[in-house]
Amino acid sequence: MQNIAAELGETPFTTATGGFCILVWFVLWTRQTGVQNVAFNYPRVVEHGEYWRLLTSVYSHLSTAHIVSNMVSLWNLRVIEVLIGTLEYMRLTLMLVVLSTLFETLAYHVMLHRLGHGAIRNTWVLGYSG
Repeated sequence: MQNIAAELGETPFTTATGGFCILVWFVLWTRQTGVQNVAFNYPRVVEHGEYWRLLTSVYSHLSTAHIVSNMVSLWNLRVIEVLIGTLEYMRLTLMLVVLSTLFETLAYHVMLHRLGHGAIRNTWVLGYSG
């Protein structure tokens, strides 16, 4: 048990991010919240101005398998925080969250408006893995 506490202390941003994702999942699970309430959806974000979905979609998971697989991946990547330091890891992670969300929005725009994939309007995306 002492080893786990020491590892959690070495990776405070990974620990906080994982804890936050698990807390959000638990709240969504206990309230039986549907994916449409928190997920990224191009029309809801761009056409309806629900910009908060850019953030809620990242930290929301609706199934146990989804949260477990993402948290296992996050835990396995904690070594990066140890190697480059917490502040640099936090900066890098937040930059990747912002850039991946912007890229996701651009990709949906291209698929919908340039390639004519109208079915994409009904796609809902969430999870820390993006």
